[in-house]
Amino acid sequence: MSEFNKKNKTMTDDSSSKSDYSHLTKEQCLELVSSLFQRERSDRIEKATEAFKKIHPNASKEMIHTLVFHVFVDGTRAALDWLAGAEILLREQDDTELYGHTIHLLYHLYNWYQFKKLAPLETEKIPGILKEMKEAVANNDLEWVQNSIEELEGIYEGEWDAENYT
Repeated sequence: MSEFNKKNKTMTDDSSSKSDYSHLTKEQCLELVSSLFQRERSDRIEKATEAFKKIHPNASKEMIHTLVFHVFVDGTRAALDWLAGAEILLREQDDTELYGHTIHLLYHLYNWYQFKKLAPLETEKIPGILKEMKEAVANNDLEWVQNSIEELEGIYEGEWDAENYT
């Protein structure tokens, strides 16, 4: 049994039980991060894809793919680089590395945030857009239909500006 599991018996590999992760110790966090980075990349991608499909069953394949990239492919490394950059700043008294790593991490965090804002739209907003499109077709308002099509494409490609959803 890992050190983490000894200290927090509520956490198991059994996905049927939910655990309270809000009060992790530094050691527990480091153990989890270590476990994450010890996984093969293909294993992380496969498990993340499965998990996100389960959590967000209405999300498009493209949205899931984008989410996996931003969290489990490049995002995890960006977070690690940011932490390393913080230590480099302490050692070298230079924040050049930290600045670059911060921007990179923020890029991935922003995309995670954007996805979390877009996911509910698939069940909340899209039916409304489709209803309005039918009405626009009935009224021969092709410009409105074209704009709606572009709006739907933006939802499925995950390219909307998060400012629209705050």
